[in-house]
Parts: sequence; C-alpha cells; structure tokens
Amino acid sequence: MEPDYTGSGLGNLVASVARGLGASTPAPPTPLLDPARVAEARVVVFALLDGLGAAALERHPDSWLARHCQGTLTSVFPSTTTSALTTFYTGLAPAAHGLPAWFTWLREAGTVAVPLAHNTRYGHLDLGTAGVLPGPLYTATPWAEQADRPVATCQPGWLQGTPYSRHHATGRHHDLEAPGELPGLVGRLAGEPEPRLLQVYWPAFDALSHQHGCGSEAVRDHFHELDAALAATAAALPEDGLLIATADHGLIDVDDGGLHELSALPELAAMLTVPPCGEGRVPFLYPHAGAVEETRAAVQEALDRAVTAIHTREAILDRGWLGPGPAHPELYPRIGDLVVEMAPGHVLTGDPWRPGIRQRAVHGGLSREEMAIPAIIAGGR
Repeated sequence: MEPDYTGSGLGNLVASVARGLGASTPAPPTPLLDPARVAEARVVVFALLDGLGAAALERHPDSWLARHCQGTLTSVFPSTTTSALTTFYTGLAPAAHGLPAWFTWLREAGTVAVPLAHNTRYGHLDLGTAGVLPGPLYTATPWAEQADRPVATCQPGWLQGTPYSRHHATGRHHDLEAPGELPGLVGRLAGEPEPRLLQVYWPAFDALSHQHGCGSEAVRDHFHELDAALAATAAALPEDGLLIATADHGLIDVDDGGLHELSALPELAAMLTVPPCGEGRVPFLYPHAGAVEETRAAVQEALDRAVTAIHTREAILDRGWLGPGPAHPELYPRIGDLVVEMAPGHVLTGDPWRPGIRQRAVHGGLSREEMAIPAIIAGGR
C-alpha cells in the first residue's frame, strides 16, 4: 500500500483542517472532510492517536471509533511516528520536512539521532552535546501558527518539554496523563467564548502494541479506553464543535522467526559505515564507498525471503514515496544508499550494543496493516 499525497493521505486530512482554520499547507484537502465544515466549527479537536491504524478499528467494528470512521487514508513513508507526526504538525510531506525516520543519520553532526527525543541513538545524549541545536534541525513551520483562532496542545507531560515538541506543538500546553481526562478539558474549552483549536497527541496505544502485540489483552483494553474517551469527548463538544481523529500508522505483529539481528550477520555488518538507520521494517543502509551493489547482494543472500525488495535512495525518491517537495536540503543523506523493504512480519534490528531487544508489533513498512489509517469525524452533541 503505497503512500498517497494527492487526496487520500494523512497530509490531505491535515490540509482540510488547516484550510478550514485559515492556514495553508501545500497538500490538497481530502474529499473526506470539507474545509468549510471545519471553518464552521467553534471548537475543533484534531487528534493523532499513535498506532491506531484502520486494522485496529476493524477488529472492533461495533466501537464508537469504527462507527464514526468516514474512510481510510494512507500514512506517509516510512509509516512511523517521526515522519507522520511531523506531517501532522506541519502539513508537509517527509521529503519537505526532512525528518524521515526514528533513527536518522545526521551528516552535519556525524551521529545517528532520535529526532523526537532530541538525543543520540547510542548513549541517549542530548543532541546539544553534539552541536545540534533545535533551530537548524526542526526547520518546518507548524501550520497551526497561522490558524485564525487560539490554539492549545494536549500531550503527555513527559513529552511537553522536548525540543521537538516546543518547536512543533503550538499554543497553550495541557498535560494529558490518561485519555479519560480529554472530555473534561474539551468541556472547559467549549465554555470559553472564543473559537478554539485543540491538537492532541496520544502515544500509549503504540507503546502497548510494541510491548505486547496487536491482539494482546493490554492493547484491547486500551482500545476500549480510547473508544470511551473519544465518545465522551465528542459528547463534551458544543453543537457547533467538531472532532477529527486519525493515526500516524498502524502496526503488524512480528514473531520470533521474523527478528533478524545484525549481530548475527557479521559479513553484512562489516560492509556498513554505521548500523542500519530508518526503521526495522525499512532499514536505511549506508555501505562503504563503492560497495552499494556488493551490499545489496549480501542483504539478499543473508535475509532471502525476509526481504520484499531492496531500493536505492534514488528509486524511492523517484517513486515519490516521501512525497512532494521542495526537498529538505538534508533529505538525501538522511535516507541511506539502500532502503530494504522487509517482508511482512520481518524486521532487521541494528543495535550491536543492545542485542536481543525486540518488539511484538512494529511499523514503518508498506503493508496495509501499517499504512492504512482511519479518518474519524464526529460533530458535537
């Protein structure tokens, strides 16, 4: 399921909301949500529920979330939080905002970084110690800064103070420590005289899925918690309120046979200048100079049927998987010479100092489970 940026993707839903609130983004709006409907709403809640892909709603067809799903959109590529959440906040495709993956090689700093945490992959050192300041790294302007009404942001407290959030999350900040707190907050905003926009980011569904797997009891329980919280949030809106919710990606389970560790592939590891970046589902590889084709052959031999395809950087850019530009000036080195598309249910992990780390459910790839996200739209009471 390839990403769509022309009308049926995450960026198009963002465009519908942004245009309705007097802001502009490069993408066209989605037919699923007329910007005029957003403009007419006095209180708009725009929520991104991390990991809550369309497949999660399909497992619970009688849920409030499923009943209010107006259609399916695609995530961006890679289908992961760094790239998609930045699209949610900026309206730009990954090619333009320049944050393509969880583990990103920063050529300008000579380090592999975790942009959302603003730290290094190894040692978890603040990027400031490597000379990477937030300003030059987070360059895309949040679209909500142009909104025609006051903006509030709702996130877990631990995320509020990060350089990433300080740059991208606009307006007055509210802590959200449990989904059940959201209806009360929305009720208070609805009681204020001015029109409002509340942007919500909730990461726990994704975290629980990583830990326990898509079909686990913990994930099912949290889905029902989210379902009840969003239903109550819609009920807390005034008649001219609007709730829009979506996800950054879905997830796919990985069993023990689908876990491939670089530490068990020493010949392949020796060909790389840095451990694989990107995502376990779509590793970004940086071979030694002149060894791209040799590395491609080694990947195919070592992983065989665990690999769907091995793409060059140029090929995925030509196919438009990271969306339209203009391209971020550091996009090219942040992708990798080779991008490995792992087969469904398979990941390549590349932490040589932390072997054995595994996640029960993952994302980043092009399977429908990972790419399809819901467009949940509901009016106020």
